[in-house]
Amino acid sequence: MTTTGQALHREGRREASTLELLRRRYGCNYITVERLLLDHLPHIGTERYLRAEIRAGRIALPLSRLHDSERAPLIVYLSHLAAFLDRAEQGATNAA
Repeated sequence: MTTTGQALHREGRREASTLELLRRRYGCNYITVERLLLDHLPHIGTERYLRAEIRAGRIALPLSRLHDSERAPLIVYLSHLAAFLDRAEQGATNAA
């Protein structure tokens, strides 16, 4: 999958990008960190551990808040998640 290009299947149909697939699945432009952990990073048990992994540079995924409040939930924009998933796929393909 690709977030920018529109790859074609061998049958000639356009393949949906990672970002398009995520938008269809979630129906908005972001997901909460809790949803991220459940759906995409189940091996990371807590938000605290995820933040530590991001700070250490082992996970390149920016977290945001919807507004400027410590009580606002942490979110991940689907465009960032799609890029992260595409990089992970590319790394796995290159390693194989």
